[in-house]
Order: sequence, then C-alpha cells, then structure tokens
Amino acid sequence: NAATGTSRDYFLGVDIARMGGDETVLISLQRINKEKLIQFDLEIPEAQLLTATVRLILHKDAIMKKEFSIFDNPKNVKILLITFYCSLIILLIAEFFIYPHPAFSFEYVKGFSAVYGFFSCVLLIFLAKILRLIVMKKENYYDK
Repeated sequence: NAATGTSRDYFLGVDIARMGGDETVLISLQRINKEKLIQFDLEIPEAQLLTATVRLILHKDAIMKKEFSIFDNPKNVKILLITFYCSLIILLIAEFFIYPHPAFSFEYVKGFSAVYGFFSCVLLIFLAKILRLIVMKKENYYDK
C-alpha cells in the first residue's frame, strides 16, 4: 500500500503471524525520488487476535496517508530555526541602538529583556511540569 506525496512514496509492509511461533511484523518504508528506500518504522506487536492486527494495520495506513506539513521536512525546520535565530540576534543588536523607557533602574542593562524573557519561559515550563503532576489522572481513570 502506498501513500504518495510530491516526490516521496510511503509503503507499509505486513507479515502476519500464522498459527506457528512466528510474529507479526509491520515495516514502514519511504521511497525518495524513486531511487532510495528508507525504513523509518518497524513494529513487532505482542501476540494478538487477527482482528486487533487488522485494526493496527488500518491505523498505520491512516497515519501514512495523512497530509504532511512543511515541518515534516528536516530542511524546512532547519531554515525556520536559522531564520528564528537570526531574528533573535538582530533584535538583540537593535537593543543597543534603541533608547529604552524603563520603569526600574535594572531595565537599563543591555539585553535585560532577552534574559528576562528566556528565564520567564523556562520558569513557565517548570511550573507546567509541576502542575501536570498535580492535575494528572491515572491512565485508566475514565474506564472505571
């Protein structure tokens, strides 16, 4: 089964276990420019009923047929990160040429807003992790 993109094809190979001692194997491959095959996923599920195996195959097939965004391509992510870091450097340099209107004396320090913003984001991440521990439910909470 293949899901076709612009210059890429995706294939799902399935070897279903029979009555013997072998295992079901699902392998996902990507063909780039009709030249090279790359394996990007291999799954060997636990022994299960055939109906569960069919559901797993259909789920994998649906994942492979999904629309890919521009962020799925590593080149695009690299370009985005380079653009992001360049804009941060430009803004930091611009701070040396713009006169601030601070409310407090420590805001006169060059780069204060960048450092303050960075540490504020780090603090928010740690607070979110702590909040997650407080409000998180057990995995089977809604099955009861």
